[in-house]
Amino acid sequence: GFSRLGNFDRTSADRIEFIKGPAAAIYGQTNPGGIVNFIPKMPKAKPSETVFGAVGAYDTNRFEFDSTGPVPAIGGEQSKLFYYINGSYFHRTWEPKSQATRTRSAYLALQYKFAPQTTLTFDFDYTWQHNLVTALPIANYGTTAVPNWQVATELRDKTFVAATDWNERAVYQYELLFEHRFNQIFSTRAAANFYRSPRYSYASVRGATYDPATRTFSMTAANRAPLYNFLVGDGHSAAVDFVASYKAANMTHKTLLTVDYFKNIGNRPQFTASAPWQVASFSVDNPVFAPILPFNNSIGFTQNQDRWDYAQTVGSFLRHQLWALDDRLVIMGGVRYDSVSNYTHNRLFFPATHPTRANQSAPDLRWSKDNFATTAGMNFKITPGVVFYASRSESFVPGGPGGANVLAEPFVPVPNQTGVGYEGGFKFDVLDHRLSVTTSLYSIELQNVQTNEINPLDPTGPLIPTFEGGQKAKGFELDANYRVTSDLQWLLSYSYTDSRLTDRGVDVDVMSRQALRIPFDQIGSAIRYDINRSLNVYVSMRYMGWTYVDNTAAARSASTGLIDTPDPRRLLKSP
Repeated sequence: GFSRLGNFDRTSADRIEFIKGPAAAIYGQTNPGGIVNFIPKMPKAKPSETVFGAVGAYDTNRFEFDSTGPVPAIGGEQSKLFYYINGSYFHRTWEPKSQATRTRSAYLALQYKFAPQTTLTFDFDYTWQHNLVTALPIANYGTTAVPNWQVATELRDKTFVAATDWNERAVYQYELLFEHRFNQIFSTRAAANFYRSPRYSYASVRGATYDPATRTFSMTAANRAPLYNFLVGDGHSAAVDFVASYKAANMTHKTLLTVDYFKNIGNRPQFTASAPWQVASFSVDNPVFAPILPFNNSIGFTQNQDRWDYAQTVGSFLRHQLWALDDRLVIMGGVRYDSVSNYTHNRLFFPATHPTRANQSAPDLRWSKDNFATTAGMNFKITPGVVFYASRSESFVPGGPGGANVLAEPFVPVPNQTGVGYEGGFKFDVLDHRLSVTTSLYSIELQNVQTNEINPLDPTGPLIPTFEGGQKAKGFELDANYRVTSDLQWLLSYSYTDSRLTDRGVDVDVMSRQALRIPFDQIGSAIRYDINRSLNVYVSMRYMGWTYVDNTAAARSASTGLIDTPDPRRLLKSP
């Protein structure tokens, strides 16, 4: 798989894999929570066309189409070229109605079969999204002496931001994949991709503070200056897999060696309105917002950021897997190495009012890190319908420059953020394969997490980032899929997560507290009933327990529940 910035649309996904926790490090540096792996749809030899439409509340409408099959060959010969194409459009509003989301996507894949064991595939993927959506603010519903920080859910149907505020993002991706099997033992895959992801946003009000008692927002002069943000990300990747499958000592073996390369280049200009909006506060019951200013770099806006950076990763992964005891036992082990390089070039100067670097250029940041991560696991089929599994894995996020002298050279090196995860559980497949249940217990520990500490060079000044924090998580998960009848299906999921901050530097008040935006309990359930081939009814329910939404103010979001009853109608399917 390849990393990329930006959005994905489900219409081009054949399946979606969730690789949790440190186990995701098999794909290189990763976030502690894991990764989401999208496997795209491929052309098929059998022709098929589908048209899909759905409508719902909040002006929701979604339309999709797809088509696949062989491209007719010249002269009536059997075709070796196959295609798959799809497209989609989605729109919905929110509360208030001035907030809305629009997306559109297109996907094209062409596959040429030189021989049964050799194929070449090209695909192009395009997605675009435009949002008029802003998160609810955090407010103190108590007093200064006894604060009570909460999410201001009372504003969910209020226009508390300007209707002109927006963000927009697009992704253009091209990918080429070559697959070849040399013989019964050896095979290879080689792939390369390129993507571009431009992103733009406009904010007329930034950092406003909401007062529940007066139902007003107030802003400083700096936060009343409209802001235009730009980010253009370009990336390219390449990867080669070598696979060997063979039998030895009455066991089946498979060895995988992967060598990969990834580079992302970002251009990040930012512009702030030279004159701030003159209104310092407004009422949410009778809001008056700033008019949107047409962007012009020479009139009305000052560039306050012009940064160019890149991140490059060169890695390799070696994994061996074997099947024994008539394939009832599966054992796997692997190791991955990554070398990560980063470079940031600031093309602006510090202002003349800066206390130490007046009219000087901002320093370039250069650093590189490397890391080894290991993984191991096993599955054992106790009975045909009961499987036990267990695994251990490691992850890392490369550490960059930090410390008290982050603007000085040479930069202070910081350690990689590392993680170790353990998981084990059972998989049940019973009732003639109509009911499948997966249960798991897991534990994850992170080290070298970024925290805040007092600056030893300026004890009374702003806090500085350090990388000595810690976090632990443990929990339980259950997923069930029950095919009640051929037309009725029931899905159920439950998760409990106990995620604790074990070290947060000077933020001692959050020690041993549940981590940010991670609820203790989550429940999901859905029922699908197929009326016929062209019509089905789908009802889902989701519950999410309360979470902390701010690391310093102890603000909580309330527990939420949602019942979703869309009305999808498949308009046409062939054959």
